[in-house]
Amino acid sequence: MADAISTRPASGTGERDPIAALLDQDGVLTAEAERDAPVSNEQLRELYRLMAISRRLDQEGLNLQRQGELGLWGPYAGHEAAQVGGACAMQQTDWIFPYYRDFAMAVCRGIDPGAILGIFRGLAHGAWDPYEYRFAPFIIPVGSQIPHAVGFAMGCTLDHEETAVLVGFGEGATSTGDWHEAMNFAGVFNAPVVFLCENNQWAISVPAKQQVAGRISDRAAGYGFSGTRVDGTDVLSVYTIVRAAAERARRGEGPPTTRRAIARTQMSSRGARATRWSNAPPGCAHATPGTTTSPRRCKVKPRSAPRPCGGRCSPRRCRIPDVSSITSSPRRQRRCCARRPSS
Repeated sequence: MADAISTRPASGTGERDPIAALLDQDGVLTAEAERDAPVSNEQLRELYRLMAISRRLDQEGLNLQRQGELGLWGPYAGHEAAQVGGACAMQQTDWIFPYYRDFAMAVCRGIDPGAILGIFRGLAHGAWDPYEYRFAPFIIPVGSQIPHAVGFAMGCTLDHEETAVLVGFGEGATSTGDWHEAMNFAGVFNAPVVFLCENNQWAISVPAKQQVAGRISDRAAGYGFSGTRVDGTDVLSVYTIVRAAAERARRGEGPPTTRRAIARTQMSSRGARATRWSNAPPGCAHATPGTTTSPRRCKVKPRSAPRPCGGRCSPRRCRIPDVSSITSSPRRQRRCCARRPSS
C-alpha cells in the first residue's frame, strides 16, 4: 500500500493556507473573495431553489414521521446551505459519501426524494444506484461512512482518476475511532477527500463543549493537512470553499477539512425530547419564536412539563396527554389519579 500511494512529506509550520485566506474571522467570504467567486446569478438562484425545496422536504419528512409513516427521521433544518453549497461545489464525476442527515445533498444529485424516504420507512437498504449518481448510500451508524470515503478516494488514486470525494458527518462523529483512523489514513496517503463537518453544536443530546476540546477545524493539523472553519448558513461561502478544496484534492495536494458552524433548529431525530438539546425550559420567553435572545442563552434549568392530572400521580402512570382529556375523558383521569390520594 505504501509503495502504491505516495505519502505526504512534512509540511512547514509557517505556511498560510490559501483557502483559509478567503474567509474572515467569522468564516464568511471576504469582500474581495466574494467578488471573485466563480458563481453566476443563475447559479445563485439555483442554489436558493434547492435550499427552499430541501427545507420543504424536511418538513414533509417530519410530518410523515409524526403520522407514523416513517420509522425514523433526522431533521436537517438549518443544514440547507451547508449541504446544498457543498454538494453543488463538487463536479458530477466526483463522489459524495453522506451521513443520514444529508438529505439535501441527495436532492442536489437528482435522486428522487420519494425513493429516499423509502429508506426511512424501512422498505429498502439502498434506494438508488450509487454508480449512477456517484452518491453512496445513507449511513446511520455514526462515523462509519468516513473510512469508506477515504478508502474509495485511495482507490481512485490507484486507478489514476482525477476524482475528489466529499464525506459529510456531524461533529459527534469526531469523537469516534472511525473518524480518527480515516483522518490519519487520508493525511498519510494524501487521499483526495474533502472532510465536511456539519457542526450544529449538538451530538444527539450532548453539546459540543462537553465532547470536543477546542475547535474541530484545528484538529486537521494533527493529521498533516489544513482545516477551515466556514459559516454553514452562508451558501456562497460554503460553495466557494468546498470548490477550492475539491480542486486542491484533485491535484493531489491533500485532503482539506471544512467545518461548518450551523445552528440546529430541530431535535436530533423524531422520538428525542426537545429539552435534551435545548437549554430553554418549557414556557421560557427565550424559546418563543421572534425573540432576540437565543434559546441556548437561557440559564433557567429545564423543568419537566406540568402533568395534566396536577401531579397527583406518578409521571409514568399518568396517561392523560393534555388538559382537554381531563374534561372529555374523566374515566381516564380516575383510572390514573385514583391510585394516589389527592394532596
